[in-house]
Amino acid sequence: MNNEIPYTTRSRFLPVIEECLCSQQNSFIAGYPVCISLESGGYSGDTIVVIQLGNSRTFQTDWQGKDPTRFPQRIRAAATALRNYQFEGRFRITHKDGALRIQAI
Repeated sequence: MNNEIPYTTRSRFLPVIEECLCSQQNSFIAGYPVCISLESGGYSGDTIVVIQLGNSRTFQTDWQGKDPTRFPQRIRAAATALRNYQFEGRFRITHKDGALRIQAI
């Protein structure tokens, strides 16, 4: 992984993502993706993130951007929700125009 991105400390997307992760936790653990509808807009992205429970400040990603403030905020909120729910490992998170998808890989 090339970049480390800080977890979000506040996000209007975080409660919705956490609620969906919680309600779909069993199927997510079984390997199914969690699909979440958020308000449209925002940066699109398709990235791999690595969540390490021993690191509460940042997650690793294959995102190639140079400026962490340009990292898609909905994907950042999803990574934060994964950490908050004690999920660890590699995940593919995609976002396009409000459609967020999280899957363990």
